[in-house]
Formats: sequence, C-alpha cells, structure tokens
Amino acid sequence: MVKTVVEYCDENTAIIAAVVAFVNALTLVKAKLALLDENEQLNAVPLTGIAVDKNDRRKTMTDFGFDVSGMLYAYASSTDNNTLKAEVDYPISAFTRMRDSEVAVVCRTIHARGVENVSRAEDFGLSEEILTAFLTAIENYEASITKPRTAIGKRKTQKANIIELLKEIDDVLVNQMDKLMVKFRTTHPDFYETYFNLREIIDPSTTHTQLKGTITDAANGNPIQQRPDNHRRTRKNHRIRRNRQIQLQTRPLRRIYHNRHQNRLSTF
Repeated sequence: MVKTVVEYCDENTAIIAAVVAFVNALTLVKAKLALLDENEQLNAVPLTGIAVDKNDRRKTMTDFGFDVSGMLYAYASSTDNNTLKAEVDYPISAFTRMRDSEVAVVCRTIHARGVENVSRAEDFGLSEEILTAFLTAIENYEASITKPRTAIGKRKTQKANIIELLKEIDDVLVNQMDKLMVKFRTTHPDFYETYFNLREIIDPSTTHTQLKGTITDAANGNPIQQRPDNHRRTRKNHRIRRNRQIQLQTRPLRRIYHNRHQNRLSTF
C-alpha cells in the first residue's frame, strides 16, 4: 500500500511540487522504504546453510585430526613416548562429543605435536603436506564457529529494524503527508481523492474450503447421501437425548420401588 502511494505521488510531481513539506516527507518515506527493503531481503536469507557449512568444516578438520593423531600415536608407541601417546590419544567418537571450541583446541594440539615430530614420523605416513592441509582445515573451522550465532543475532536486529521502520513510515504518512493533503483538496480534487483511496487497507478476500464430488457405494455404485457438516453436533445431541431417555426410564423405577417399600412398611 505504501509503495503504491509513493508511486502515485511520483506520477504527480507537478502537483506536489507546490507543497515543499509534502515533497520532503515523500523523500523521507522513500529513504525509509529503501532501508526496509534491504532489511527484509537480509532477513529472508535462510540460516541453515551457515550451520551446514560449519558442520562440514568441522568434519574435515576432525578427519585430519583423527588421521594425524593415529600416525603420531603409532610413532609414540614405537619409541615408548608415553607423553606423546597421551597427548594424541583421541578416538573418532571423542571428536564427535567435543564442544565446538574444545575440538578446535584439541586439533591445534595434535597439529603442534605433528609439526614437532614430522621428520621422525615420516615412516608412519606423516608429511608436511598433510600438516599444511590440516592447519587450513583448522583455520577454516575456527572462522565458522561463531557464524551461526552471529547470523541469528543479525536476524534479530533486522527484525527489530523492520518493525521500527514500519512505525516510522506510518508516522510520516499519517502525521505529515495525510495532513498536508488538505492543500490539494480544492485545487486538485482528483489527486486528493485517489491518494486517500490508495491509503485504504483492503483485506484480502477469503474462501471456505469445501469438498466437492459424489460418494458412491462400493457394492452397487449408487450415490450415498452425504451427512451434513454438523453431523458431529447431531451425534452429540443424539447422545444427550438418549441420556435423558435413560434418566426418564430409571426415575419411575426408583419411585415404584420406593412406593412398594413404603407400602410394605405400612402393612406391618
């Protein structure tokens, strides 16, 4: 509705030019609409891809970490280096259970031990190329750790901006442009009338979903009379009437028994 009003005013620049305050208010609305569009576009970007990227980078890093730790553990076992064995002894399940920041620190430690022992552990499969790729994987993962939370924080800010901008735009329209339209009421009545027609908020039409078609009997193919939409209410009413009938049937029996008992008592 607001953009339609703005477009209509732009089509009538010769008319609105006579009122400078109206032109200034229109310019302000345009600026706020541009900010609103920007925030809405940013807010519409899905966040799932950011989390997926982080998980993919974590898996790449932990795969390197598991491989390098295995090579170093084998080398440490061959040299009876129990300190190194303890520093790199991480099963794949341990990497899975670690927190985001913790797993990065562990991988950094494994990489550091690899750099220290790369020349001595070459026979166990360790190389400079592997350690370089491992370090790149660590850095890529560390850069992605905070991205999901940052994206969520930005989205909250964008939503707050959208709400505030909508309020500000509405304030300019109601308290400035609408009020200044009085200047055009007699000089340009068609422009005046159309402007306020465009300012009206028209609710979208609604329709009720209905089932269409014919239900047939599977045995003979004959149409089956459909029950009315209020069949649940009818069934409920039927149960109420039935309960009342039962109550009406039981009450006389109680009276008869009571009367018999009184009569019996009276005969003694």
